[in-house]
Amino acid sequence: MKLGVYLELHGETFSAFAKRIGRSHTTIGRLVRAETRPDWATLAAIERETGGAVMPNDFRGNDGGYKKDTAA
Repeated sequence: MKLGVYLELHGETFSAFAKRIGRSHTTIGRLVRAETRPDWATLAAIERETGGAVMPNDFRGNDGGYKKDTAA
């Protein structure tokens, strides 16, 4: 499940979730909008706090959080 979907389904704000995992609300917003890639510690925290509903593979692909590099 995508992080944004999880947050919406659970009625949780970026700020509240960020506080639970020790990250900023800005970081959560950037992850939801696929503007950045989560590091391993963040991936583990997200998986733990969502009870496994959001997994590392949910951040892969064009629509899941990993933007393609545009520099060639």
